Amino acid sequence: MKRIKSWVWLLAVWGIFLLACQGIDDLDHAGWRGHQTMVEIAIPTDWLIGESKICESTPLDAAGAAGFATGIGDVFSMVDCSTGNGSSATHRVKILFYGRQYQPEYEIVHWECFRNSGYPIFQDSMFTCKETDGVK
Repeated sequence: MKRIKSWVWLLAVWGIFLLACQGIDDLDHAGWRGHQTMVEIAIPTDWLIGESKICESTPLDAAGAAGFATGIGDVFSMVDCSTGNGSSATHRVKILFYGRQYQPEYEIVHWECFRNSGYPIFQDSMFTCKETDGVK
């Protein structure tokens, strides 16, 4: 009887572990799990701290993924926040993303990006981008 209880507990713990792993994937898919990474970002030169902008990224095809050493559909490699009006510059900075990294099903993914203070004591990322939608 004691042996059966041990097996039941083992199966229960294993089931909870599997549910937790699936829950992490669900949180990622819903955009609630953050991903922090170094990214090329094109930004307007007059973007103020605390200001938000609508940005976009294009999922990488096979050639682009090989060039960035990442997977097909990666949307974190390059983000474009330049409005087309005025001057912009491209930088490589740390960005905290809320949304999935690999989205090969879309042509373009839109983000609402906020410019953080950039002070390492307060925040580790220069920008925080939250996925708003994808265009097929």
